[in-house]
Amino acid sequence: HAMYLYNRKAGAGGSAVYVLVPGGRYTKLLDVPQPVTSVQESGNGLLFCTEHAVFHYTPATRELKSLAALADGSTVTSVAEDPESHRVYFATRSKVYAIDGQTLRL
Repeated sequence: HAMYLYNRKAGAGGSAVYVLVPGGRYTKLLDVPQPVTSVQESGNGLLFCTEHAVFHYTPATRELKSLAALADGSTVTSVAEDPESHRVYFATRSKVYAIDGQTLRL
């Protein structure tokens, strides 16, 4: 079991995501220039959101993939993944989106 820590307000150097494991050990996983708003484990990686985008990060390979970006200025507040279908859901304050493969649905 692990806990993911992040700051919702980026400082001058951006924001970071850390993993905290039993025994109190922690490791910085990645740095991003925008504030991180939500983190969710996903298979061998992490789903995370910044204010206007959703990403998948694979720590073993350090691969960062953009899954969706919102151009309307809405702030992404949360992300979740259906464990059976692997469909990714994310929300703003007024809408819920689904990412199904390469398709973004409202």
